[in-house]
Amino acid sequence: MTSSVLAVYLKPKLSTIRFGLKGIVAMGLSLYVTMLMDFDRPYWAMISAVFLLMRPENGMVIQKGFFQFCGNVIGGLIGLVILSYGLQHRVLALGSVALMIFVLGTLASRTRDFNITYLFAMIATTMGMVVLITESSAPSSAGAFTIAVSRVTEIGIGVACATGISLVMWPQDTHPRMMADALGTLKAALKVVHTQLDVHEAGDRHAAILDALDAIMALQADTGPVFYEGPAGPRRARAAHLLSQRGLSLIADANSMAYRERGELNQMLSVWIDRLRDELGSMLERDDPKAMRDELVELRQSIIRQPLDEKASASQQHTRRALLTLMAHLIVLCDACLLIESPEPGRALKARAPRTRQDWLPAMTVGLRCMLLFIIGAIVWISTGWNSAIMMMLIPVVLGTMLAQLPHSDMLVMRALLGGAIAFPIAIIFGNVLLANTMHAFECMLMIFGLPLFIALFGFTARQTFPQTLGFCMTYIIMTMPSNHMTFDVPSAIERGLALLMGFTLLMVLFRSLPVPRATAVHRRLYRAMLSDLRQVGSKRDEAERFNSNMLSRLQQLGRYERSARDRLPWHWVEQGLLAFAVGHLVMQVRALFRASLIPDRQRVALQVWQQRVTRHYDESVTGAFDIAIFEAHTRDLLAALASWPNVESDVLGQAEFVCGRIGMMLREQQERRDQPAPVVSKSTMA
Repeated sequence: MTSSVLAVYLKPKLSTIRFGLKGIVAMGLSLYVTMLMDFDRPYWAMISAVFLLMRPENGMVIQKGFFQFCGNVIGGLIGLVILSYGLQHRVLALGSVALMIFVLGTLASRTRDFNITYLFAMIATTMGMVVLITESSAPSSAGAFTIAVSRVTEIGIGVACATGISLVMWPQDTHPRMMADALGTLKAALKVVHTQLDVHEAGDRHAAILDALDAIMALQADTGPVFYEGPAGPRRARAAHLLSQRGLSLIADANSMAYRERGELNQMLSVWIDRLRDELGSMLERDDPKAMRDELVELRQSIIRQPLDEKASASQQHTRRALLTLMAHLIVLCDACLLIESPEPGRALKARAPRTRQDWLPAMTVGLRCMLLFIIGAIVWISTGWNSAIMMMLIPVVLGTMLAQLPHSDMLVMRALLGGAIAFPIAIIFGNVLLANTMHAFECMLMIFGLPLFIALFGFTARQTFPQTLGFCMTYIIMTMPSNHMTFDVPSAIERGLALLMGFTLLMVLFRSLPVPRATAVHRRLYRAMLSDLRQVGSKRDEAERFNSNMLSRLQQLGRYERSARDRLPWHWVEQGLLAFAVGHLVMQVRALFRASLIPDRQRVALQVWQQRVTRHYDESVTGAFDIAIFEAHTRDLLAALASWPNVESDVLGQAEFVCGRIGMMLREQQERRDQPAPVVSKSTMA
């Protein structure tokens, strides 16, 4: 680990050096413009540029810059509103800021989009700056407005400079990374189907599904930025949405294939399944979506041309249809990958983006953590009059909000603290001692001040050095505070550095003392949410896409807990989520069969009652109280009610009977597997 970290700085790649040059030019330009306009705190423009350049792709920079500017304007307005009634009441103003930080931190943690998290973090930061800087000086309405305008302008200049330099100097597009994530999602889906076709690979099946969900989340993270990259950007984003939605449907349909009886397969079906499994195994070794598509189309056509004989059972007919459906999903996934690589202008895609949300309980924990950090800093500031404590109340709050979205966030905060500690002596030497004799020339100042930053920026190109780099840059800039009126006061610089390090340390302590809620508490909430999802399937438009989005959120959170070393979930809890996902899609299949028959109200009510009973039976299978005989009786009631409508064809009733039987078999097997030992599951980190 140590050698790989040192290699980032001692043996940088050409792309790493280019990134460092781009970053230092962007920060230098923002500093020059704000100093030329004689702002009193131009270093906020540099900090703004640092945050924007954490991921240098064009779409990411544009989207993050837009969110940052909007966040600063909104934060400035909220700060002015707070000061309108708290200008002469410091405790009231600080209490309002603390409450808003709790709300914003909670909302930031609810989303899985890092840029939206960044938006809420910027609102909190600008709001805090306006209130705290105003309260630390002679409070007045005119002064508050001037401070708000200055802070928003400084940060806006940083956004404009960083965005412009990113688009001009060695620009990088998001879609190559997106194409790599799309190919990863496709291969993860192939792996899911490959393992589902083997009934003996329970552990591999479990891990493959969780890995596929991770791949979908990684792909969705690129759809927002790529939208800003020219006319092809929106088409690429919609193709990625299609890939994600079909991938989720594939996971649910393939998961139900794992629950099949040995008597379902005749010789022809066994040959088809073996051939498909072999073909998928060979596809996993290649990276050509077009070749994969051609092979899948050929295999699917060969199955269509060879129908089962008349003696085939209903279960065998359904298995054949399920195989054809799985291959159709895979073909669409290949098409979506090809559209991401080369968008077609005339092809319209209408897939909805999966909207994933974090549970309220962990999100409120993050908001509470940020609020406590601010309150402790406010107590230190009020009781001691130490103005450097303002930095302790601002920068660590932003850092805590953003890092809380990532796995092992407490370790990331510790690394940020390490980066800040490394910056401490370097800021004194370069930012104060050596810089004191170069203020007559901006070029000399930038060369001396920017050299440590140039080297530090290399760390943004590697995941293992990202938090250290962020902590270093924040501490180095805040300790130096470059401006037209620098005093080179070493004791003041040391005070600011100590305030930041104290803030990072306090943040780490809060991460350890207020971790995310225990798995049992979150599982109860997610389990109730999954029951609600099953009850409401079909009650709204775009039912499959809505259900997929909801279940992606639930399963991703369960999978993250399962792979956590601190609080591991029992294996069968994640299996419960996967079962709910598969049962929900089977319920949608039954509803789709009779939606086409235009059944009247009486039969529609019977279908709704059956769906509620299925949800209750699912709950019973989880608790160990499931009775297959009662489920079969409820299924017979449904089929009898539907058969009373003369327009319903017997073939449709036969398909519905088989799907209902499949649900019953899945619930029974889930109940039997509750006490089985967990299979070996991959320990890969959730993204």
